[in-house]
Amino acid sequence: MSYSFPRVAALLGAPVELIGEAHLQAAIAAKAKETADLDWKGADFYPLNDKGKHEIAKDISAMANSGGGVLVYGMAENKQGRANALEPVALNQSEQRIREVVASRVFPLPEVSFFPVAVSGAQPGTGCNIIAIPSSSMAPHAMRINERPSFAYAVRNGTTTLYQIGRASCRERV
Repeated sequence: MSYSFPRVAALLGAPVELIGEAHLQAAIAAKAKETADLDWKGADFYPLNDKGKHEIAKDISAMANSGGGVLVYGMAENKQGRANALEPVALNQSEQRIREVVASRVFPLPEVSFFPVAVSGAQPGTGCNIIAIPSSSMAPHAMRINERPSFAYAVRNGTTTLYQIGRASCRERV
C-alpha cells in the first residue's frame, strides 16, 4: 500500500515507506520541527507500564482522528519539538507491543503500518520505527483509559493532543 503524507514526504525528502537513515539524519541536521502530522518519539517515550500504554493509544488514535500522520519512534526531540538525535528501539518488539496496545485500547481498530529503519552503529534488530497512520473513514476512534471501562477521543491540535468529551464533538473535527 502506498501512503500519502505530502507534508511529511516534503519535510523528510521521501515517501514514508522509503524513509531511510539518511533522511532521518538530514531531519536532525535541519532541526526539523514536529507538525500536526509528524511526531518524534524518543526511545524512552513509551515506558513498559500503563502510562506507556496510554501514550501509545493516545498518539495512534489522535493521528487516526485528525487526518492521519506519521510517528517516528526512535527519534529524540529537543524542548522545541525539533528532531535532535536517533535513539534506536527494538524494532520487532516495539512493533508487536504497539500493535497489541492499539488492538486492546483503540476502538474501532485503526490501520497502522510499520516501516523499520536500521541505524548504522546500533545493535542488530534496533533502529527507528516509522509508524504510518492513515486518515480513517471509521473515525472517531475512542481510546480506553488505562484498565477502566472509560473512553476518550484524542485529536491532534497542532503538535499537541486534546481530548474530546464525546463522539459528536470529535466527529466535527475529523
